[in-house]
Amino acid sequence: MRDERGADPGLRARRGDGGRVQAPGDHPPGALTEDPRWFVQRNAALLLGRIAEADAVPCCSRCCARATRVARVAVSALGAIPDAAAARAIHTILRAATGEVRAAVIDALVADRDARVVPMLARIIGESEPLGQDHEVVLETMTALGAVGSDEAVTPLAAAMQVRSFWRRGKARAIKERGVRALVRIGGARAAAALEEAARTGDKQLKRAGAGGAGLRRI
Repeated sequence: MRDERGADPGLRARRGDGGRVQAPGDHPPGALTEDPRWFVQRNAALLLGRIAEADAVPCCSRCCARATRVARVAVSALGAIPDAAAARAIHTILRAATGEVRAAVIDALVADRDARVVPMLARIIGESEPLGQDHEVVLETMTALGAVGSDEAVTPLAAAMQVRSFWRRGKARAIKERGVRALVRIGGARAAAALEEAARTGDKQLKRAGAGGAGLRRI
């Protein structure tokens, strides 16, 4: 018999009234995230990610502030929810986190290399201040797009690389270089075309970075 801590809530969930998914005992999964036992919180967050409904965002967001083994699952659950509220929640978490904590959040989002997180990551970049307070968040998010390895990440990366600034050239260069490395990591025809386009039509910084990326791709 499996230990209850390792029980897979996805296997035990069932449909309640109105067709909504419920956890065992007729408890909504969101309510179980408030259970004092960490493994119940974790399993509830896992189930909420599989349900992937927008009304799970508040529960998953609260779980992100708990023990690491719960928070990682809650972040992954938010990444699976195709709603702007989930993207905003992740954005808030990334803004507040630093160093290893931020890296852990990114790792949790891309652990499964699931292309479904690409729109969320793209939204985070699009709603950030890449040359301001969100510079590090944007860099980490671009790295995450590269780690997912999906062709769907090429367009948001190429768009992010177009940033320009006379007074913040160092930050602009870092974004361009990070985008190039992400495209090289993705590989494939679409990424190669984006690199070639950057090397041909971008500003001076982007042309240099794009040319370097094209060279790395040929190695």
